[in-house]
Amino acid sequence: MSRTRILYGVLIVSLGLNLLMGGMALGRVFHPHGGWFDHGAHWSKDRGDLPDGPAPRWMRRMFGESGKAFLDEAWKRHAAEIETLRDEMRAARTTVRTALEARPFDPTRYADALAAMRAEMDRFHTAVHALMVDALTIAPNSVRDDVTERAKAWEARRNKRD
Repeated sequence: MSRTRILYGVLIVSLGLNLLMGGMALGRVFHPHGGWFDHGAHWSKDRGDLPDGPAPRWMRRMFGESGKAFLDEAWKRHAAEIETLRDEMRAARTTVRTALEARPFDPTRYADALAAMRAEMDRFHTAVHALMVDALTIAPNSVRDDVTERAKAWEARRNKRD
């Protein structure tokens, strides 16, 4: 086999890989939230249908326009605590990273940092869950039904990815 044929073979394989990667990149641009045939009811910042408000994007997306007023009201009562806990959780993540970067590596220090981060995350999630319970307690059944439908749609999308 001549060197020219080998070179042609390598170029063809390279061209094929480049076309594959380019196609994947274009597919991601045109279908960023799923496969080619996924036209489920999900919220997209590109469509502009995400309610405005101070709560995190995922929470505003879950409550939707119908629950916006109730979420905003509950957020006012819980925001200071949640923001403080979020900052503490981020600091705990930094501590974990610092322990991981330490040379020589100290497994006990790393394990302790992970445990402390887990405790901070639990406190944060407990506060977020209290906010959600508060917001849904004051909301009418129709809003809870809307949130339930969004939760089901999210779960269905997650199950498709797994």
